[in-house]
Amino acid sequence: MSLDLDLDLDEPIVVTTHRSTYRLGQSDENDERSIFCNNKKLEFTRCKIYHLAGPNPMVVIIMDGSKQGQYFRTSRVFSVKQDLPN
Repeated sequence: MSLDLDLDLDEPIVVTTHRSTYRLGQSDENDERSIFCNNKKLEFTRCKIYHLAGPNPMVVIIMDGSKQGQYFRTSRVFSVKQDLPN
């Protein structure tokens, strides 16, 4: 697993897993953030990071939509990097 040691988890991050790449926005005052997946439409757009320690899967708490309050688990995490502006 590749983890940027200077990573600020409050800032936007990119999490690359075995199957997908997830972009997570900057966390707000409640630790909520936006989430987007590159290759599939998620049933939610807001989450809180519950567990992020590779090479284990990332686990987030869904904060909106019909599955609010449930957990979403990714495949194994390969890298976590700061999401730099273009």
